[in-house]
Amino acid sequence: MVALSGAQFGALSSTQFASISTANISSIPTIDIAALSSAGVSGLTTAQFGELTSSQITALSSLAIKGLTTSVVASVTSTDIAYLSASAISGLTTGQIASISTSAIAGIETSDIASIGVKQLPGLSTSQLQQLTAGQMAALTAAQTKGLSTSQFASFSSSQLENLSKSALGGLGANVFGTLTSTSLAAFDSSDIAAFSAKQVAAFSTSLVSGLNTTQVSALSTAAFKALGTGQVAALSTSVIGSIPTAAIAGLNASQVGALSTAQLASFSTGQVSALGKAAMSGLTTDQFISLSTDSLRALSSAAFAALRTDLLASLTTATITAIETADIRALNNTQVGALSTDQLRALTTPQFAPITSKAVKGLEAPQIGALLTDQVAILRVMQ
Repeated sequence: MVALSGAQFGALSSTQFASISTANISSIPTIDIAALSSAGVSGLTTAQFGELTSSQITALSSLAIKGLTTSVVASVTSTDIAYLSASAISGLTTGQIASISTSAIAGIETSDIASIGVKQLPGLSTSQLQQLTAGQMAALTAAQTKGLSTSQFASFSSSQLENLSKSALGGLGANVFGTLTSTSLAAFDSSDIAAFSAKQVAAFSTSLVSGLNTTQVSALSTAAFKALGTGQVAALSTSVIGSIPTAAIAGLNASQVGALSTAQLASFSTGQVSALGKAAMSGLTTDQFISLSTDSLRALSSAAFAALRTDLLASLTTATITAIETADIRALNNTQVGALSTDQLRALTTPQFAPITSKAVKGLEAPQIGALLTDQVAILRVMQ
């Protein structure tokens, strides 16, 4: 073969390059291979590519690589693709990426995985993605996972997902979290789940939420719980309710609390009930409130009692009203006290009635006062 300079090799047309015999291909110096243009490389045949040495393949530039036809790319083996430089990998077009055989995908060096750009990602098919090794999955960056489509993400197996780094997990868009199944979610450990963002968790399907186990629920962050929609809250199994951290319970809003079933509320521990905040109280329905056990009523904080609507207080039976702590009675205002029926007032024990403040007593109407027990009237006289 006549010796050509690098500049001359760079000027070869596709036809001229295609005319080089397979016997001579391997003799082209790597420095000249590096000078090839995409136009010249477009003439490279599968037979010629098969004769390139590992050094020659490594020498292909990001510009020259763009000239490879999809048929040539499809012929590249896992061994050949491992020789491509990170720069060359980054130069592949989406069409070329799509042409890489599934058997060759695993040959991409883990150090080169990061070179696959976001614009190249759409070229990867689900069958190609399913061939990514544990090392390749671990090498994916946040920018790359952010660019994954829902179908691409859904194609990953649980064994692949468990190799994603926390950085890569953080890059995943909320849209792909909507495709998670109980099986795929099981690939993530507690620390992974704790790192899920509020937007990611808010995208959970209700079927996924209903299948969460206690370990997964306890790992969710407070911010994640705040992001749950009412449908998601309602989907939580009663078996996992007790594993919700008290900090998360304290962050629940009125709509979320209102979405809880009486069975879910019954699954609350007294510690969880005591964590319910003032804002959450406005979401309680009368059915929810009257379903609370006496232990749960006692567990409600004084701040929570102070925030109770009058219709909730009015729904208390004379049997359950005696369970209210004296500190909680003291927290009631005049409107709340005024909403109590004569039967409820008479059901209050002397230790319960005594803490009612003088301001709160002003909420009582004459019929209510007239129905009070003797010892309760005596307490009122002392207030005057």
